[in-house]
Amino acid sequence: MENRLRQELETISRIILLANSSFEVVKYLYIDTEKDNGIVRYEKNFNHFFRFAIVNFYRITIIELCKLLNSGERYSLAQLLSGFSKNQFSQSVDPVTIRKLKKLLNQNKNLIFELTQVRNKHYAHQDEDFKNYIDFKLDDVNVLLILCKEIFNGINGEVFNQYFSF
Repeated sequence: MENRLRQELETISRIILLANSSFEVVKYLYIDTEKDNGIVRYEKNFNHFFRFAIVNFYRITIIELCKLLNSGERYSLAQLLSGFSKNQFSQSVDPVTIRKLKKLLNQNKNLIFELTQVRNKHYAHQDEDFKNYIDFKLDDVNVLLILCKEIFNGINGEVFNQYFSF
């Protein structure tokens, strides 16, 4: 059972890492910074390669977050937390910690629902209207990434006394 939990947490950490890394690429390419000179800003905004990269890394971010935040998914954080409540793991986590982490998920249920809607749209999305493709605020993605990291480290830290620095 310890091995099963360790494997699940390892898979969840890889999902978070992929979502986080993909999101970092999106932020870098999508957001204009004062450091960007005119040519760089122009290329980031109008070069089709960069638009293609933004859209695809954005898609990866959304899909990976949905794996963690939709309760029906195999590596859902909600299912992981419920597993401790149902004693599915040989390790235990303080019930106060579980309630706190479940409350965090519940507080973000509207964002999670919107994320799911965007994910469903992306699976069916076939046109080339790239400018309207990123319709979930980057700040909201960041909030959900932080949520996933906090839940992961809350469990991993309490059970194995290990914290992952994403």
